[in-house]
Formats: sequence, C-alpha cells, structure tokens
Amino acid sequence: ILQSSYDTLFILLDIYDAFSKTPPIQLRPGRSERDVEEVVVKLANQAKKFYLDYENCVRNNNARTLANDGTVHELTSNTMSYIKRLVEFQDVVQV
Repeated sequence: ILQSSYDTLFILLDIYDAFSKTPPIQLRPGRSERDVEEVVVKLANQAKKFYLDYENCVRNNNARTLANDGTVHELTSNTMSYIKRLVEFQDVVQV
C-alpha cells in the first residue's frame, strides 16, 4: 500500500471539509454556488476512490509472512493508523 495514496486521502478530506464548511461567497469572488458545489462533489468522489483503493489493497494483500522483528505486521499497523485517522474525520466521512 503506497503511503502517498494514504496521505492523499487525508489531504482530500481536509480540503473537502474546508470547502463544505465555507460559505461560497468567501471561496472565490465571481464563482457561482453551483461551481463550488461541483468542486465539493468532485473532492468527495475522489476521496471515496482513494478509500476504496486502500480497502482493495488491504483485501487483496496475500502476504503471509511474519514481521522480521517479531512485532505487529506492517499491514496491520498501517491499517490501524488509517482507521484512527478516519475517526478524526468521522463527520466528513459519513457523507
């Protein structure tokens, strides 16, 4: 699972959260509310895609090896961190 994909999801969620809470008039003068709504929908769709990609990577990971140092497997550790971060965005992710 690529760390950049993991990080990108949370960047998108930050942006989505900011856009969805900001009155359109403050975002960019001259833009209609519809334009802003389109951006918010595109951000939400892209975030969902990154989430589904991550879910598929976890689901399709066939690594059956133990961690070399005997600690928690890297996939398990990364997934737990991912879930913890998602909880921070629970009001946004429920969209």
